[in-house]
Amino acid sequence: MSYEKTQDVVGRLQAWLAKNDYTEGLRLYAELFGENVTYRLLVRGPNSFNVKKLHDALSAQLEKLKVQSEAQLVAEPSSVAELRSNASVLMNERTALKAQIRMLDDEAMRFERAKRVLEIGEQLDRIYGQVEFFELNGQVWQEPEQLQADDPLRRYLNVRTYISRTAKALEVAIMPKKRLELERKLREFKLEKAALELTDAVKKYNGHAV
Repeated sequence: MSYEKTQDVVGRLQAWLAKNDYTEGLRLYAELFGENVTYRLLVRGPNSFNVKKLHDALSAQLEKLKVQSEAQLVAEPSSVAELRSNASVLMNERTALKAQIRMLDDEAMRFERAKRVLEIGEQLDRIYGQVEFFELNGQVWQEPEQLQADDPLRRYLNVRTYISRTAKALEVAIMPKKRLELERKLREFKLEKAALELTDAVKKYNGHAV
């Protein structure tokens, strides 16, 4: 589970503990643990035993996820921590701009702020894409280098590794959104690999005559 997803679940669990709504708790339990034997017991209704069991299970999961999120941050290199910090600043800016858009009457001023909101969205997509790459592959994303005459082979070898790791991540991914993103990245890596295979350096490496 990514750091962002972990934090999202932590927030939802904390919100649930403040209300203790049994129906919402059941939904959270099913999402986190599946419809297992305990879930089938809990759906029979909020008697005193089930209420306590549900509360204990979700409370324990909350503490577990808190520890997990802290460990994820500790294990991250400073460059990834900086990405998260930049994302937080951008999200705060976007929230402020949206509030201004709702209050302003001047159409030109509203347009400028709406334009900036879209720009921030694109920046956040890039940032979270790099963060996700680190979470999936255990290494920091490096922007594709300008291919020079002497470096296509190095890039080719890196791309082969990215393809292998992304394919493995896709095999175990469950969430539809995550699978779509991984499928997109896998297509992009394969297209880049195919292009690199046309270079002389890679042809020589693969044993083809140049």
